[in-house]
Amino acid sequence: MSPARYEMIILYSRNDAFGDGLVRVPALRAARTAFPDSFIVYGTTASSTLEHVLNRHVDHLVDAINVRTPLARLVASHRKGKERVAIVDFRMVAPWLIQTWASLLGREIAYEANFPAFALLAPRPKTRSSPRAQCLALPPPCRASCAETAAF
Repeated sequence: MSPARYEMIILYSRNDAFGDGLVRVPALRAARTAFPDSFIVYGTTASSTLEHVLNRHVDHLVDAINVRTPLARLVASHRKGKERVAIVDFRMVAPWLIQTWASLLGREIAYEANFPAFALLAPRPKTRSSPRAQCLALPPPCRASCAETAAF
């Protein structure tokens, strides 16, 4: 997301258990710091601990929390006229992100899909390193004693 001025920023997630909510607090703080004059909305498709348990930690960081609300409804209910809107999508399912991106084309809304690309990678087999490689990975003072005891 570029440092442009946005009148409204929507941070959107699927749902938040307690740990997920804790991870969102720094993101909300960063959004409020970067965009102090923007109307910041936090929304989810399901429940969120930010609505109840963690609310006292985020109520000063967001202007509205809307749970169990589709993203399209969030945009429609909070956007006034032609104001600049940015959406940060925390959901991790690629088809949802692609569908959302496509639905926002031409609507003059900045969309940032926060998809972890590493999730697409297949698990890599663990390789076994040689004793020499293990010695070389040690700090220099330890390498000498390792080289003396390792059989290369």
